Amino acid sequence: MGNDAIGKAEDRFFYMSNINMNEDRDRTSSFGKDFGQNYNGITITRYANELITWEKSRKLNVGVELNLFNSLEIQADYFYEKRTDILMERSHIPSTIGLQAQVAANLREASGRGVDFSVDYSHSFSKDLWLQGRVNYTYAVSKYLKVEEPDYGAEGTPWRYLKELSLAQKRGYIAERLFIDEADVANSPVQNFGGGQVMAGDIKYKNIDGDGVITEADMVPIGYPENTPEISYGFGLSGGYKNFDISLFFQGNARSSFWLNLDHITPFVDTDENREIDSSNALLKRIADSHWSEANRDIYAFWLRLANYKSANNSQVST
Repeated sequence: MGNDAIGKAEDRFFYMSNINMNEDRDRTSSFGKDFGQNYNGITITRYANELITWEKSRKLNVGVELNLFNSLEIQADYFYEKRTDILMERSHIPSTIGLQAQVAANLREASGRGVDFSVDYSHSFSKDLWLQGRVNYTYAVSKYLKVEEPDYGAEGTPWRYLKELSLAQKRGYIAERLFIDEADVANSPVQNFGGGQVMAGDIKYKNIDGDGVITEADMVPIGYPENTPEISYGFGLSGGYKNFDISLFFQGNARSSFWLNLDHITPFVDTDENREIDSSNALLKRIADSHWSEANRDIYAFWLRLANYKSANNSQVST
């Protein structure tokens, strides 16, 4: 279900019973003659909430097992889980209330569901000839059912809603292409993030809301859950005839994404802590500094890759 859907018991206890205040010397007040009496103020990092309760979970699991012809075995399961009263920070509390810390409440709901099945076949045709096989398949997904969040629909940015998205969903900018030249940069939506000037050759991101500036409002759901395949499957086959036998096994997954590590693939980044010497993957950095800013790289836009794979994990032939 993911960390966002599972709260720790001690967190709930503290939120229910304690208000956390720390002495803060930056909030000092002075009193008395010549203001000679100084008293430190306090900073509040957590408010008590007696209405907070335990997270609740309801689970359903239905399975079936069949054995046919003494050689074919089928197992299938369907599972569903719904979690309610998930602890989360309130999405927006007006600053006019004067609170110093976020307020938590049991407002979020989430679910997970999936299927799992396997088919096994084993049969001896004679004392010299036999065959065995196995197929397995797993499909599992999760999503938010209820989330307190701003009315993005009224704001004209409905793609920002968390509801109905996977708990592991990533967000990022959409990379359209690279800037062609400085004129292309000047005539494109403003990209102020990254801490540097955008130049020709940098990544150009899509202005989803059309306001002429690339901001967090332009980030959209992108890719599948990171490193957590929603589909996994496998297939194995073994057979033999007299003193000869062969075994094959394949496995794979689908509906998963990963993002390339920029420092490991970019020749223009010095990852060595020694600033006196450029590390080996800082190739051409001194030249690149004059035309590639490296300031606007967003891993969820330009460096997304599907993590689907199929492989033959084990093959064996013996006599």
